[in-house]
Amino acid sequence: MLIQVTVKPNSKKSRLIEIKNLQQLPSIGFNNKSNTGVANITQNDNRLTPQKYFIAYLKNKPQQGKANAELINLLYKTFTNAKQVKIIKGTKNTKKLVKVVL
Repeated sequence: MLIQVTVKPNSKKSRLIEIKNLQQLPSIGFNNKSNTGVANITQNDNRLTPQKYFIAYLKNKPQQGKANAELINLLYKTFTNAKQVKIIKGTKNTKKLVKVVL
């Protein structure tokens, strides 16, 4: 399963929030009209269309991969039966495309 995550580093508390109403996406940073980022991949390649959308609030700063590692751990806790969690696109961006193998 592919998911799209907007990361908010330096938060007081780590948490993952699923966005169920897709009309909220432009207001939280998922702008599909953007020329950069993951959103264009979803328009151009149907194989990379996310099935779920999340906002991840992370305690760590985005330095030396600490925020990405925290995101992966948070996703493992959320998807308890996940065999693999891998960031496919956006390792150095706040918008990430993540593959979760169940």
